[in-house]
Amino acid sequence: MKNTLVTTALRAALLLGLTAPLTLTAQAQQAKLTTTSQVEIPASQLPTAVRQAIAKQYAGYHVDDAKKISGGKAGTTYRVELEGTGKKEMHVVFNAAGKVLRSTTETERDDD
Repeated sequence: MKNTLVTTALRAALLLGLTAPLTLTAQAQQAKLTTTSQVEIPASQLPTAVRQAIAKQYAGYHVDDAKKISGGKAGTTYRVELEGTGKKEMHVVFNAAGKVLRSTTETERDDD
């Protein structure tokens, strides 16, 4: 009976010892996914690909506000507020390669 208790205690200790690092790793990964930072940047600091995409896809608009967002699931992204004369304000999220990830007009915007 003594050997059974020792064996059970050893198994429990091993199981806890093996799963604790996995739990910490999962928590660290979750924290990494949810930790983001936003920094306001001038339009001149947007990547060239983003500036080119704006000129091509949003002709007639100019950058009113730009933010660099780091640490999200999509990696580094750029949230740009675009304004144009007689046009609705646009809020566009680009990746560093200039691909549009999300685009909304001021009336559609969900106050994020």
